Amino acid sequence: PEQVDTFRLVHDRVDGRDCYRFEGVIDEYALLDEVDTSGPSVRIDLSGVRRINSFGSRDFRRLMRALESCDLTLVGCSTVMIEQANLIAGFFHK
Repeated sequence: PEQVDTFRLVHDRVDGRDCYRFEGVIDEYALLDEVDTSGPSVRIDLSGVRRINSFGSRDFRRLMRALESCDLTLVGCSTVMIEQANLIAGFFHK
């Protein structure tokens, strides 16, 4: 896959479940608020995340809190995301 220096959100709906793929850089410009937090079931693929800054980390944690009532599945957590989880208590919130 080609490297992405900005954030790209890919959305699909599979069997009634919202499926997202995050690609590139999660920063203050990443449009995480485009993730529908009202659905009953959400799957997020994080394998395409190459970098995250402090603003992106803050916004990602807000998203995780907003999704706490959903059946949430995180897959393909990139090294960058695992490093953040190891640094910040409650990064994935669940």
